[in-house]
Amino acid sequence: MIDKDKSPLVSVVITCYNHVNYIADAVNSVLSQTYKNLELIVVDDGSTDGSSEVLDQLSQQAGFTVIHQKNAGVSAAMNKGLSLCSGEYIATLDSDDMFLADKLQKQVTYLENHKDVAICGGGMLIVDEDGTISAPKRFPPERMLDFEDVFCEKQDIIPSSSALVRREVFDKVGGYSSDVRIQDLYFWLKVTAAGYQISALHDVLIYYRKHESNSSKNYEAVYRDTLVIYSLFEDSPFFQGVVDRFRKSMFVKFSSVNKKMALEVLNKIPCAKWDLKIFKGLGRLLFKF
Repeated sequence: MIDKDKSPLVSVVITCYNHVNYIADAVNSVLSQTYKNLELIVVDDGSTDGSSEVLDQLSQQAGFTVIHQKNAGVSAAMNKGLSLCSGEYIATLDSDDMFLADKLQKQVTYLENHKDVAICGGGMLIVDEDGTISAPKRFPPERMLDFEDVFCEKQDIIPSSSALVRREVFDKVGGYSSDVRIQDLYFWLKVTAAGYQISALHDVLIYYRKHESNSSKNYEAVYRDTLVIYSLFEDSPFFQGVVDRFRKSMFVKFSSVNKKMALEVLNKIPCAKWDLKIFKGLGRLLFKF
């Protein structure tokens, strides 16, 4: 156990944009942590749905910091929150997700006992809009992730909201880029390219909420943004293989929902690299449209 009088400060940053139905759950999951030496900073990124009022009321009751700004995007909001952090460790939380109650306690204990590890995260439980667990529990084994693991998807990466990061990592690699919208993938690649490894714990640490407005459902945006991120690491010997595999996977997805995008992606895949995935997607195109 960590001596309560010597426990390191943990800074938690939540960015919020129009999540009035979920933001209170996110905030309360931080305030109810068994680990008590923490500060909470919430950046409201120009919400128009009542989230701002909910945050102000919660802040008055619990005394955490709320920053209101004009809508500038998640990267700018996150960087604003990071600039205000005082902690030795930093955690971020999406405003529609939640921490399990002992998340930070487990992670601080782990990092204090593993000084060579800069980042640790864990698994998640998927919940629906009402917070009900909607998918089977997953307890992947503990593992260490390096650049090749993340870039080549050799192992499952950690959800961004599950991470606890030593402040030195942000000091070395910087914050988030406004040019990149898939922040978790870019950050893990940037961090591991700088030589850090990520420890993925066996523990489930967060609730990940799936709902209609999840940005990950916009396949076209995910496709284009992911290629932008990959292009930042084109000097890697794994680059072309990663891009080819990604395009094949996205072709299969598009073949069921977007004929135009499916054909655009297919045009980027040389015939010599066609495999069973491509023929599966072609079959979908023939019968779907």
